[in-house]
Amino acid sequence: GVLILLWRRQPAGYVGAWVLLILSPTFFVPIVTEVMAERRMYLPLAALLTLAVAGGYWAVQWTWTKVSAARAVPRTKERWRVVDGRILAVVGSAALTLALACCLLDIHRLAAYQDALALWQDTAATQPDDSVAFNNWGLELVNVDRVPEAIECYRRALQLDGQHVEVRANLGTALMKMGRIQDAIDQYQQALQFKPDFIEARCNLGIALGKIGKNQAAIEQLQIAQRIDSDNATVHFNLGIGLGQADRLPEAIEQFQEALRLDPDYKGARIKLGMALLNAQRPQQAVQEFQRVLQTTPTDCGIYFNLALAYAQLNRSQDALKAAKQAAELAGIQNQTETAQEIEAWLNDYKAGMANPPDLTSRGDAASQNR
Repeated sequence: GVLILLWRRQPAGYVGAWVLLILSPTFFVPIVTEVMAERRMYLPLAALLTLAVAGGYWAVQWTWTKVSAARAVPRTKERWRVVDGRILAVVGSAALTLALACCLLDIHRLAAYQDALALWQDTAATQPDDSVAFNNWGLELVNVDRVPEAIECYRRALQLDGQHVEVRANLGTALMKMGRIQDAIDQYQQALQFKPDFIEARCNLGIALGKIGKNQAAIEQLQIAQRIDSDNATVHFNLGIGLGQADRLPEAIEQFQEALRLDPDYKGARIKLGMALLNAQRPQQAVQEFQRVLQTTPTDCGIYFNLALAYAQLNRSQDALKAAKQAAELAGIQNQTETAQEIEAWLNDYKAGMANPPDLTSRGDAASQNR
């Protein structure tokens, strides 16, 4: 239609071309990280509003002319000046009324833009047959720790599309957060039936198997994920955790090192590497890793405590006491009362020469990609 109007040199053809040309980059360069992209319509809609204003004025003028002709009103110059004024008044009043109505609608609509959670909830309400909307609504609910509600969203999404593997993986993660490990394993396995090379689901399956003590099965799943994508730092990280749980520390250390080679800023991998080195009685290297973590997160009480344990292994008593005191102080400031008490207890034992540290080194848990 636009091409025909342009060929006939109609003004409406220019307006249509304006809309399509401005929107055309969106067709070819989608920004998938945007939750909402309504702002892309602002400039194209300006063209349509121009058409509506000009067309509305023309329609009123045409109607007025027809009515005047039917009533045999003389076409005097003074008469048509009055007619033009009345047309302007009608169009202006209509435009003002429409603008006011749009303002009221916008005020009501703004509630949906409060945050991503409200936006996806609104989307699911207006698109009740869209599994993607319910999946993303569930993800946002998990982010605010409303996991039972998220599970219901995922189940609704699966009712709409039972082969949506990402939904099954996300449901499995939510079930795992609720402590329903076996149910989570079932979801991951079903997702892998539809998509065997689904890295995230396979990693999460390995993590879940490790949580119920099936270390060898967990390692096997993570090794499959590694064969599928050997350049994925998260896969190496999770495999390192699985190997560590099976007391295969040298292999675990290699996996954490590989994860850091692929992603030098991977904080979780560096923490786990330090802890694995500590458990492998390689405290000097552990100290180096913990110190590197503290360069970017200088207020992490857990890292200071791990550093204290490493210094204790090296018999650097003063450094161990200093790091532990810093850990206890930070834990107190951050209202981590239980952690602060355990660190203080370790400090007292260490000072008395009876250090038997509690297991506070479980920082940097599995961080598989769940979206």
